[in-house]
Amino acid sequence: MANASTTPELSLSFSDLTETTITSSRPLAGSELRQVFTRGIQGFSDLYVILAFNSPSARPVYDDHVVLALAALRIRNPLLSCHVSFVGSVPAYVCAAPMTERHALKEARDMVEFSTFRTRDQSVAALRKRWSEGVDPRDTLDIRQGIIRFVWMKGGVGSAEGQYIFGLQEPHFVTDARRQIRVVRQFLELLVDVDRAHGDLMGYFSGPRRPLRIPDSLEDWLPKMQISDTQMEAQDAYNKLIQASTLPRGGRIPDGTGAKDDAIPREDLRVWSREDTKRILSACSAHGVTITHIACAAMALAAMEMDANSESPLPISPNGPQGFCLGNAIDLMARADSEARELESEQSARIVTFPVYIVAPPSAYAATHKMEVLWSLAKQCRDNTRAFVQSPHFWQFVQLARATMTEDLLGRVASKPSVPYLSSIGDLDRELPRHYPFVSSSTMPEEGGQAAVPALYIAKMTQGVKPNQFIDAIQMWTYDKCLHMSLLYNASRMTPVSMISYFSRAQDIISSLSVVNPKF
Repeated sequence: MANASTTPELSLSFSDLTETTITSSRPLAGSELRQVFTRGIQGFSDLYVILAFNSPSARPVYDDHVVLALAALRIRNPLLSCHVSFVGSVPAYVCAAPMTERHALKEARDMVEFSTFRTRDQSVAALRKRWSEGVDPRDTLDIRQGIIRFVWMKGGVGSAEGQYIFGLQEPHFVTDARRQIRVVRQFLELLVDVDRAHGDLMGYFSGPRRPLRIPDSLEDWLPKMQISDTQMEAQDAYNKLIQASTLPRGGRIPDGTGAKDDAIPREDLRVWSREDTKRILSACSAHGVTITHIACAAMALAAMEMDANSESPLPISPNGPQGFCLGNAIDLMARADSEARELESEQSARIVTFPVYIVAPPSAYAATHKMEVLWSLAKQCRDNTRAFVQSPHFWQFVQLARATMTEDLLGRVASKPSVPYLSSIGDLDRELPRHYPFVSSSTMPEEGGQAAVPALYIAKMTQGVKPNQFIDAIQMWTYDKCLHMSLLYNASRMTPVSMISYFSRAQDIISSLSVVNPKF
């Protein structure tokens, strides 16, 4: 009898299998795992983008083209092809590259939630509420199956004809808001150019079979810091930068039940007009600060005003100075060399949060010197932010900031005074154009001469996050030359009465800059 262990069929290694060759994985790193834990089964902190489109009814967007564009996008951005496996000792990304082009198209089609609508605005509002405030675990993105949710709706007959709705949802441990917008732009560029999308797929499947590369974790990407004299100098410089942390902490105190298992995510959006946005940004520029600095100052000033008007006992004296910890985010890719940027996926998050401490005057003084205090706080934000990001110890500061932000988070969980984290996404007009002309065979030229090229047109863009159960946050961006500001909070931790009043006051402070010689 032949020895079975020596037969050719059984002497092959699993590494010889095609399935093994085109499957890749890596364990989730610490920063990713922390977000997986806080995300929970409700999908807290999941990001979303919703677009409402107009398109000529003579040039419909076909479902097959949506599928083709998504299939090509998943090859370009391997994270979109991943799921999270919880089988091993540490949860891990697993990316199973498609076996063939047909498999790629089938997998993409299975990911798209196709539907129709009668009224676009109502459908957009319903999708936004579902993704930002929904608490039913049955409707949460199951990251064991995939890490994106993709929606494509088309209008029916009548006024909705030629209208479309696009939605993309992803967990925050996968990406950040600005990078998500860049991926949306890639999808739209592929959607209006089906030849390009098909070419991307053909290019991948025509060569030797290879796995899709999962981007490195943030921890692996960061430079390794060694204990040295320079590190000690960095620690001393960092301690000086955060010395306001020793002052009594200012901010809002949670007034809800705080029930961990009864989170009520809420999102409140404010949009300024183009004219008011222009005046606000001009006022900021005239004082040498940005809208981000003003937003930080407005959050602190609004908290002080509400404390000054409160009838309840305060944890700090209204006649003494107070410190505010303003959590800001920075994109580290600006610090990377050109070679590192070339290797990076547009999808992978390279964002860290760092503390900006400011010293505020007594609430009693701020109540009678509001404009003076506003500009003073904004300039402190500017100077302390610069001291962090322009320091020769920047990379050491990034490492040191982790402990500070962890301590701040624990303070928020313990219901100590705080103001919302600020995520300033920037000017998205540069990242997401509103017009996407159909090109190549996607375009059907009309008879009788040179007609205007049909295009997809973004009528409305909405983005947001399902609020975290422990952290209040404010997202801010400009799009279509309009300033947007979104408040994200857990209504079981901070009651809507308290948070909406606070947010409205911060908005009023910012809006006052659109008025000549403002008084508020």
